[in-house]
Amino acid sequence: MRTGFITQDNYAAIPYGTKQLMIIHNGQQLEVVNTQAQAKKFIEQHRSTPKTGTVFLDSSLTSGKIKRPRKKL
Repeated sequence: MRTGFITQDNYAAIPYGTKQLMIIHNGQQLEVVNTQAQAKKFIEQHRSTPKTGTVFLDSSLTSGKIKRPRKKL
């Protein structure tokens, strides 16, 4: 039987069946993988993927002035 692990940011890879691991994050089942290496790789990729509702700001917008496009004549 496999052993699982838990990270500090609410990811868990728990034994699923006899040979697999299920990855859970905040109560949601994300993926079923075969090895701990696959679980760690999936978690790293999931951390870096933008989530629904994530907004990325342009660094020029954070300087204080908003550049507006010129009106066409």
